[in-house]
Amino acid sequence: MTPSQFESHIRFLKDCNYRNASVARAARDCGYEAAFTLFKRRGENADPLYSVERTAVYRIDTIGSLRRKLERGSGARVERLKAHAINWCSRGTPVAKGLSQFLRGNSFSRLLEG
Repeated sequence: MTPSQFESHIRFLKDCNYRNASVARAARDCGYEAAFTLFKRRGENADPLYSVERTAVYRIDTIGSLRRKLERGSGARVERLKAHAINWCSRGTPVAKGLSQFLRGNSFSRLLEG
């Protein structure tokens, strides 16, 4: 596949981080038709097509939590708070994975394992 063929198939952008107006403008300027985000920044006036909010679904979610995520009200706010906390904690994942790989390769850790 050539780059031009590849680019013609990508119409939507998924953004895992907080969306702001400058990112929305950049997505539009790059030719995307729409962009999705987990969290919108308050007070930002981004084009709605380039800041479509998506719902995070995690392994720990139950049918009840999925229902609350799709409804409006206090239950949805609690689920949103949970998503913010999980997203914040996930920032440490690359560090934890790197440390784990480092320790596996370290002879000291091999000594402790066995």
